[in-house]
Amino acid sequence: MGSNQDDRDIVLFLGAGFSCDVGFPTMAMFGDDSKAELRALREQSDRKTSAMLRDAGRVFTAFQEYCRRGAGKVSLDAGNMETVFCIAEAMSEAEFNPVIDLASGGENTLRDGLQGEPLTFPADSLLKQIQIWLWDIYQGFPPLNGKHPRYAKVRPRVYEEFLQFLNGDPWRQRTTVLTTNYDLVVEYYTWAMNQFKCGYPFAEGYDYITLKAGPTTWGTYLNTPCDESNPFHESDVLLLCKLHGSVNFFELPSGGGPRLGICDDTAEKGQTVGNSLIPPYAPPPGHESLIPEGTRNTRPAIFAQDAIWSLRERYGESLVPAIIPPTYAKLQRQPWLRRTWNRAFRAIKEAKLLIFIGYSMPESDGFMRAMIQGALAARSDPDPGPEVFVVNPFKTPGDQAGERDEQLIRYTSLFPRLGGKDPKGIVREKFVDAWQKGLIQEIFESKH
Repeated sequence: MGSNQDDRDIVLFLGAGFSCDVGFPTMAMFGDDSKAELRALREQSDRKTSAMLRDAGRVFTAFQEYCRRGAGKVSLDAGNMETVFCIAEAMSEAEFNPVIDLASGGENTLRDGLQGEPLTFPADSLLKQIQIWLWDIYQGFPPLNGKHPRYAKVRPRVYEEFLQFLNGDPWRQRTTVLTTNYDLVVEYYTWAMNQFKCGYPFAEGYDYITLKAGPTTWGTYLNTPCDESNPFHESDVLLLCKLHGSVNFFELPSGGGPRLGICDDTAEKGQTVGNSLIPPYAPPPGHESLIPEGTRNTRPAIFAQDAIWSLRERYGESLVPAIIPPTYAKLQRQPWLRRTWNRAFRAIKEAKLLIFIGYSMPESDGFMRAMIQGALAARSDPDPGPEVFVVNPFKTPGDQAGERDEQLIRYTSLFPRLGGKDPKGIVREKFVDAWQKGLIQEIFESKH
């Protein structure tokens, strides 16, 4: 049965804190994961993408050091990925080319023979190198990667249960998921749990073209909720809006057609993408999976590290991950991104229930705040607005008792009804703990 977009009265907003316990870094944790990944790549030579990704990692690390030099002059957290990404975007928009020392990227030589001396780095090239590096960090799926540094600590069972719940009736038809995350946590677990498939608010051939990292006969983990003749139609799938792009999204050269490509194929154990062999399913210690046995050895082909090499071989060397900084310039780039934000705006405008999970409401993304304000301001009077819940531990590094919690202040200033002593809408828990205590289920079921 198809669903009308007006039936969707729940908006679920997922930030980096949502994906943390499946092994992905938050923005503040990104620096440590970045260093660990670069160390691992230095020892790796059997992947076709190894040299390209090492170069991207060195450039990112060198640009971080460039940003740190400014920390004495202005408030600046160079360890936060969003901050560094936004600075690079601002330089690109201003057509300012920074002078960076590639030796500070961790090695004395690059593949092209540079010796690490400071050089003027084209801002557009810098931005593309950062996009490639972010792709590498968020593309590998920790629960399926026994070499991931946090593999033994990931908690995938909660995500399996949550996506199974979210794809049940009536939540699948009623929910629009908005996320700033680049990873495929929602897409993978939605597909893996009994072959549900989520979809984006796009029409194939109108907004995007399908990309294949492997043979055209390989299956898909996605559903397209639109069709070219009626691009705004939504079928009975979980609707997902990736507000900052995704590791399976790629920018294509302008040529009259869509500028977005989406890699949607699946690979099975024993198959290869480039030089990346798809390994068998090996769950983290102590994990009893709910994923059907026949699905466990199949995964999105984009999880293979050589997937980007394979895509570039097939679709051209200019293919770049469509990973977008949290800045005001982002909507200038692509019509597909405007479509995503348009659908997100309308979802918030029509929502009866608005749930934020693991989203810090960062100062760097003032555009997100403006979208929420605009969408709620557009609601007709005397509509009181949606009921708002925030699931977040609201703890930041270095917090002391009695210190103001800046993340919480940003929420209560945006949603005044969240203020006051022990407000109903604030759930001070990490996602996994809130789920295991039944708190998230209670929020949804209050609107049954």
